[in-house]
Amino acid sequence: MRYELKYVFNSNQIYKINKWLYSIKNLKKIYKPRRVNSIYYDDAEFTCAQNNIDGISERKKYRLRWYNNNINKNFYEIKLKKNKLSKKIIYKSKNEINFHNIKKLFSYENINFEDINFKKHLTDKSLEPKLKVSYDRVYYITGKVRITIDKNLIFSLFDNFSFSRNLKDERIILEIKFEENNFIDGLQLINNCFTSPVRFSKYVRGLSLCGIANYF
Repeated sequence: MRYELKYVFNSNQIYKINKWLYSIKNLKKIYKPRRVNSIYYDDAEFTCAQNNIDGISERKKYRLRWYNNNINKNFYEIKLKKNKLSKKIIYKSKNEINFHNIKKLFSYENINFEDINFKKHLTDKSLEPKLKVSYDRVYYITGKVRITIDKNLIFSLFDNFSFSRNLKDERIILEIKFEENNFIDGLQLINNCFTSPVRFSKYVRGLSLCGIANYF
Protein backbone atom coordinates (compact mmCIF):
# COMPACT_ATOMS: atom_id res chain seq x y z
CA MET A 1 0.00 0.00 0.00
CA ARG A 2 1.10 3.60 -0.39
CA TYR A 3 0.80 7.03 1.16
CA GLU A 4 -1.03 9.72 -0.80
CA LEU A 5 -0.76 13.18 0.73
CA LYS A 6 -2.84 15.96 -0.78
CA TYR A 7 -2.34 19.70 -0.86
CA VAL A 8 -5.00 22.12 -2.07
CA PHE A 9 -4.31 25.55 -3.56
CA ASN A 10 -6.15 28.38 -5.22
CA SER A 11 -5.27 28.98 -8.87
CA ASN A 12 -3.37 32.17 -8.04
CA GLN A 13 -0.91 30.14 -5.94
CA ILE A 14 0.55 28.26 -8.90
CA TYR A 15 3.76 30.29 -8.62
CA LYS A 16 4.34 28.83 -5.12
CA ILE A 17 3.95 25.32 -6.48
CA ASN A 18 6.37 25.96 -9.34
CA LYS A 19 8.93 27.52 -7.02
CA TRP A 20 8.79 24.46 -4.77
CA LEU A 21 9.07 22.08 -7.72
CA TYR A 22 12.17 23.89 -9.02
CA SER A 23 13.79 23.43 -5.60
CA ILE A 24 13.53 19.62 -5.70
CA LYS A 25 16.71 17.87 -6.81
CA ASN A 26 16.57 15.25 -9.56
CA LEU A 27 12.93 16.02 -10.28
CA LYS A 28 11.76 14.95 -13.72
CA LYS A 29 8.51 14.62 -15.59
CA ILE A 30 7.08 11.19 -16.35
CA TYR A 31 4.35 10.53 -18.90
CA LYS A 32 2.88 13.27 -21.01
CA PRO A 33 0.34 15.64 -19.42
CA ARG A 34 -3.12 14.18 -19.95
CA ARG A 35 -6.77 14.68 -19.23
CA VAL A 36 -8.01 12.31 -16.56
CA ASN A 37 -11.70 11.33 -16.66
CA SER A 38 -13.38 9.40 -13.85
CA ILE A 39 -16.96 8.35 -13.22
CA TYR A 40 -17.54 7.67 -9.53
CA TYR A 41 -20.04 5.02 -8.51
CA ASP A 42 -21.85 4.80 -5.20
CA ASP A 43 -24.97 3.22 -3.71
CA ALA A 44 -28.30 4.93 -3.17
CA GLU A 45 -27.24 6.13 0.30
CA PHE A 46 -23.95 7.61 -0.94
CA THR A 47 -22.12 5.34 1.50
CA CYS A 48 -18.68 5.92 -0.05
CA ALA A 49 -19.06 9.68 0.17
CA GLN A 50 -20.39 9.59 3.71
CA ASN A 51 -17.60 7.30 4.89
CA ASN A 52 -15.10 9.80 3.54
CA ILE A 53 -16.80 12.76 5.22
CA ASP A 54 -16.98 10.85 8.51
CA GLY A 55 -13.31 9.89 8.27
CA ILE A 56 -13.96 6.15 8.47
CA SER A 57 -10.50 4.58 8.64
CA GLU A 58 -11.29 1.65 6.31
CA ARG A 59 -13.34 2.54 3.25
CA LYS A 60 -13.67 1.99 -0.50
CA LYS A 61 -14.22 4.12 -3.57
CA TYR A 62 -15.40 2.88 -6.97
CA ARG A 63 -14.65 4.56 -10.28
CA LEU A 64 -14.37 4.00 -14.01
CA ARG A 65 -11.41 5.88 -15.49
CA TRP A 66 -9.99 6.72 -18.92
CA TYR A 67 -7.42 9.18 -20.21
CA ASN A 68 -7.85 11.92 -22.80
CA ASN A 69 -10.52 10.70 -25.24
CA ASN A 70 -9.39 7.08 -25.32
CA ILE A 71 -12.59 5.28 -24.26
CA ASN A 72 -11.29 2.05 -25.81
CA LYS A 73 -8.76 1.73 -23.00
CA ASN A 74 -10.44 2.14 -19.65
CA PHE A 75 -9.92 1.04 -16.09
CA TYR A 76 -12.35 -0.06 -13.39
CA GLU A 77 -10.78 0.90 -10.10
CA ILE A 78 -11.58 0.07 -6.50
CA LYS A 79 -9.59 2.29 -4.19
CA LEU A 80 -9.03 0.85 -0.74
CA LYS A 81 -8.24 3.17 2.14
CA LYS A 82 -6.91 1.91 5.47
CA ASN A 83 -5.93 4.64 7.90
CA LYS A 84 -3.31 6.70 6.02
CA LEU A 85 -2.53 4.07 3.40
CA SER A 86 -4.20 3.48 0.03
CA LYS A 87 -4.26 0.76 -2.58
CA LYS A 88 -5.92 0.43 -5.98
CA ILE A 89 -7.43 -2.77 -7.34
CA ILE A 90 -7.63 -2.33 -11.11
CA TYR A 91 -9.49 -4.20 -13.83
CA LYS A 92 -8.35 -3.21 -17.32
CA SER A 93 -11.26 -3.40 -19.71
CA LYS A 94 -10.83 -4.54 -23.30
CA ASN A 95 -14.13 -3.01 -24.35
CA GLU A 96 -15.08 0.50 -25.37
CA ILE A 97 -17.14 2.28 -22.72
CA ASN A 98 -20.84 1.86 -23.44
CA PHE A 99 -22.26 5.16 -22.18
CA HIS A 100 -25.78 3.99 -23.03
CA ASN A 101 -25.36 1.28 -20.39
CA ILE A 102 -23.43 3.45 -17.95
CA LYS A 103 -25.75 2.73 -15.01
CA LYS A 104 -24.95 -1.00 -15.02
CA LEU A 105 -21.27 -1.05 -15.89
CA PHE A 106 -19.89 -1.16 -12.34
CA SER A 107 -21.80 -4.05 -10.80
CA TYR A 108 -21.04 -7.48 -9.41
CA GLU A 109 -23.11 -9.00 -12.19
CA ASN A 110 -21.01 -7.42 -14.93
CA ILE A 111 -19.85 -10.39 -17.00
CA ASN A 112 -16.80 -8.44 -18.16
CA PHE A 113 -15.24 -8.69 -14.71
CA GLU A 114 -13.20 -11.86 -15.19
CA ASP A 115 -10.75 -10.99 -12.43
CA ILE A 116 -11.77 -12.89 -9.29
CA ASN A 117 -9.58 -10.71 -7.05
CA PHE A 118 -11.31 -7.61 -8.40
CA LYS A 119 -14.82 -9.02 -7.96
CA LYS A 120 -14.24 -9.98 -4.34
CA HIS A 121 -13.72 -6.31 -3.46
CA LEU A 122 -17.04 -5.23 -4.96
CA THR A 123 -19.89 -4.38 -2.64
CA ASP A 124 -23.07 -6.44 -2.74
CA LYS A 125 -25.03 -3.19 -2.90
CA SER A 126 -26.18 -1.80 -6.23
CA LEU A 127 -23.73 0.78 -7.55
CA GLU A 128 -24.76 3.55 -9.93
CA PRO A 129 -22.87 6.50 -11.46
CA LYS A 130 -23.03 9.62 -9.31
CA LEU A 131 -20.43 12.04 -10.61
CA LYS A 132 -18.01 12.55 -13.48
CA VAL A 133 -14.75 14.32 -12.68
CA SER A 134 -12.28 15.54 -15.32
CA TYR A 135 -9.00 17.38 -14.87
CA ASP A 136 -5.57 17.99 -16.38
CA ARG A 137 -2.74 16.09 -14.69
CA VAL A 138 1.04 16.53 -14.83
CA TYR A 139 3.33 13.82 -13.44
CA TYR A 140 6.71 14.13 -11.75
CA ILE A 141 9.08 11.77 -9.99
CA THR A 142 12.08 12.21 -7.70
CA GLY A 143 13.76 9.02 -6.60
CA LYS A 144 10.89 6.73 -5.67
CA VAL A 145 8.44 9.49 -4.78
CA ARG A 146 5.83 10.64 -7.27
CA ILE A 147 4.19 14.05 -7.48
CA THR A 148 1.06 14.87 -9.47
CA ILE A 149 -0.58 18.22 -10.07
CA ASP A 150 -4.24 18.42 -11.08
CA LYS A 151 -6.01 21.53 -12.35
CA ASN A 152 -8.93 22.65 -14.52
CA LEU A 153 -11.34 20.42 -12.62
CA ILE A 154 -14.85 19.96 -14.00
CA PHE A 155 -17.61 18.12 -12.11
CA SER A 156 -20.71 16.73 -13.84
CA LEU A 157 -23.58 15.28 -11.80
CA PHE A 158 -25.32 12.17 -13.11
CA ASP A 159 -29.07 12.65 -13.34
CA ASN A 160 -31.27 9.86 -14.70
CA PHE A 161 -29.46 9.00 -17.93
CA SER A 162 -26.90 11.75 -18.48
CA PHE A 163 -24.32 14.00 -16.85
CA SER A 164 -25.24 17.63 -16.31
CA ARG A 165 -24.16 20.95 -14.73
CA ASN A 166 -20.45 20.88 -15.67
CA LEU A 167 -19.28 22.87 -12.67
CA LYS A 168 -15.72 24.20 -12.78
CA ASP A 169 -13.37 24.29 -9.82
CA GLU A 170 -10.34 26.60 -9.91
CA ARG A 171 -8.51 24.75 -7.17
CA ILE A 172 -5.20 23.02 -7.84
CA ILE A 173 -4.54 19.65 -6.21
CA LEU A 174 -0.97 18.52 -5.55
CA GLU A 175 -0.31 14.97 -4.38
CA ILE A 176 2.83 13.34 -3.01
CA LYS A 177 2.73 9.55 -3.38
CA PHE A 178 5.11 6.88 -2.17
CA GLU A 179 5.06 3.23 -1.17
CA GLU A 180 5.06 2.19 2.45
CA ASN A 181 8.68 1.03 2.29
CA ASN A 182 9.79 4.41 0.91
CA PHE A 183 8.50 6.32 3.92
CA ILE A 184 11.82 8.01 4.76
CA ASP A 185 12.19 9.46 1.25
CA GLY A 186 8.57 10.60 1.23
CA LEU A 187 8.86 12.16 4.67
CA GLN A 188 11.89 14.18 3.62
CA LEU A 189 9.96 15.66 0.68
CA ILE A 190 6.94 16.38 2.88
CA ASN A 191 9.08 18.17 5.46
CA ASN A 192 10.54 20.36 2.71
CA CYS A 193 7.11 21.32 1.38
CA PHE A 194 6.00 24.89 2.05
CA THR A 195 2.59 23.92 3.46
CA SER A 196 0.79 21.05 5.20
CA PRO A 197 -1.31 18.27 3.66
CA VAL A 198 -5.09 18.22 4.07
CA ARG A 199 -7.92 15.74 3.70
CA PHE A 200 -9.43 16.10 0.26
CA SER A 201 -11.62 14.03 -2.06
CA LYS A 202 -12.44 15.12 -5.61
CA TYR A 203 -15.54 12.95 -5.49
CA VAL A 204 -16.92 14.53 -2.31
CA ARG A 205 -15.79 18.00 -3.38
CA GLY A 206 -17.80 17.61 -6.59
CA LEU A 207 -20.87 16.38 -4.73
CA SER A 208 -20.58 19.40 -2.45
CA LEU A 209 -20.47 21.86 -5.35
CA CYS A 210 -23.54 20.12 -6.79
CA GLY A 211 -25.38 20.51 -3.48
CA ILE A 212 -25.36 16.81 -2.58
CA ALA A 213 -22.88 16.82 0.32
CA ASN A 214 -21.50 19.22 2.91
CA TYR A 215 -17.80 19.62 2.30
CA PHE A 216 -15.21 22.39 2.10
